[in-house]
Amino acid sequence: MRTAVRAATSVALILLILQMLAGFSAGAQPASSAPPGASVGDPSLVPATGEDRHRVSPPALVGHAVGAYPGPDPTSTPPGPEPTSTPNGGYPGPPTNTPIPTSTPTPTQVVLSLREVRPREGRNDVTTPLEIFGVNLPEHAQAQLEGTGSISVSLRTIFVSSEHLAAKVPRGLTPGVYDVSVSGDGQSDTLAEAYRVLDATSLDDLRADPFRLWTNPPALREGVTITLGLVVDRLGGQTGLSPVEVRFYAGKMITDTIIGYGIVPSIGINDSRSTSAVEWGIQPAGTYAIWAQIDPANVISETNETNNVISRTVTVQEQEADSTPPTVQGLLVNGEASQTSSRAITLTVTATDNVGGSGVAKVLYVESHWNPGAQSWVPVQWTDWLPYGGDHHWTLHPESGVRYIQAWAADRAGNVSVAARKARINYVPASETLAQGETRVYRVRVEAGQCLTVLVEPQSGDPDLYVWPPGYQTPDEHWPKYSLNGEDQADQLQFTALESGVYQVEVEGYTQATYRLTITVSDSCGLSVTRALASDGKDA
Repeated sequence: MRTAVRAATSVALILLILQMLAGFSAGAQPASSAPPGASVGDPSLVPATGEDRHRVSPPALVGHAVGAYPGPDPTSTPPGPEPTSTPNGGYPGPPTNTPIPTSTPTPTQVVLSLREVRPREGRNDVTTPLEIFGVNLPEHAQAQLEGTGSISVSLRTIFVSSEHLAAKVPRGLTPGVYDVSVSGDGQSDTLAEAYRVLDATSLDDLRADPFRLWTNPPALREGVTITLGLVVDRLGGQTGLSPVEVRFYAGKMITDTIIGYGIVPSIGINDSRSTSAVEWGIQPAGTYAIWAQIDPANVISETNETNNVISRTVTVQEQEADSTPPTVQGLLVNGEASQTSSRAITLTVTATDNVGGSGVAKVLYVESHWNPGAQSWVPVQWTDWLPYGGDHHWTLHPESGVRYIQAWAADRAGNVSVAARKARINYVPASETLAQGETRVYRVRVEAGQCLTVLVEPQSGDPDLYVWPPGYQTPDEHWPKYSLNGEDQADQLQFTALESGVYQVEVEGYTQATYRLTITVSDSCGLSVTRALASDGKDA
């Protein structure tokens, strides 16, 4: 057993409490409606005192106001491009009367090409997952960061698909801007200045992602008044800021195109907050570029002043007889399973449209993961608009841990549900690997009086175990609970839950480690009959 010094250090850590975007001012702000491919999404972070460990707290229900226990669920990741409608109100089908070519064209070479990375920046005191997107990515690809002075860092790289790689940026890198390159099968490509390593010791930055520029309604129509706003993220800081101004433009960033000003009344350390709503009015059908500029008068000193301007494109559709969006009423992940040992899962949505409406036609899913380097929930996978009805098959991201699935619905007129429905599931494979200092987060619901048992069996290295209760705010003599046994020794925690709620389990790599995790909930710690939350187990 290692000394209690390490345990005490681990206890006195910053608590990052997150909230749903709908939870701003008791749910006053709507969800964003930009394409999920636009950029990374971040939730709100509420500061606390202590050493910064970038951990997340147990979740809260959608729509809860900011308070003692808002929770860390991902914010409403946008539903993507609104499905287009045809004159008859349906969706375009496959083309008819496709001509037969008279000659076969010469095949072109398949070329590896990178498109973007997520997140675009991360702290240098933690391991940061990096999602790399492109086309024709080889199965045995190798990603690396390339900085100034011949700095080259090879990244642990996992093949997800020919359009997606999952890499890990190690902690301890020199702050600065890096190129991201991928090579394999005799090809390579580079995204210049694609990723920024942030100095965690002096970080204080205001930023935003394009998809966090929200509109209300999500699917814009002629004849309907449009309001918009922006969720502003703050990384680091020493004290709270108040207020923060954001200026909005339509088309170009010039005085004549100013829409108006939104205000973030206050924003704390490692925090995110939405601006007040800004009215854009009624706009004719067409496509518009909307720009947002954080702190336009430059009155706030930041460690990075170059990332305060974002933009996204919105489309105002022609009027339709049906302008009421559908409502997503339910989302089942593997039939309400809390855990799965397989990446292959099923998703099932129930949704309704208004009486006399065009009817629910499509559904879209987004998978989000907590990213400690970016201090945000990052959308890592999403679908196209899929036909509504029945089960949809989904393959989870290969990294283990809790992930949130969100679902939106669209009707035949192209209206998109304002709020997403979300559900979580823990992916717990038979074996998982951690880098030194890397953490995996899992969540399980336990009722008061039930017994929670968590076992971490190392296959190599030294993983450590922590458990945090519902509503956790500050460390005390009881929380968090931890087991810090040495290398090749199992870590186990068992206790009777004093309150019902979602308990957070964290496995941290004290060294690089491979481990197997077992989470069990039983009726009593004194009973031998247990209910194991293994593959496809269900929460109570």
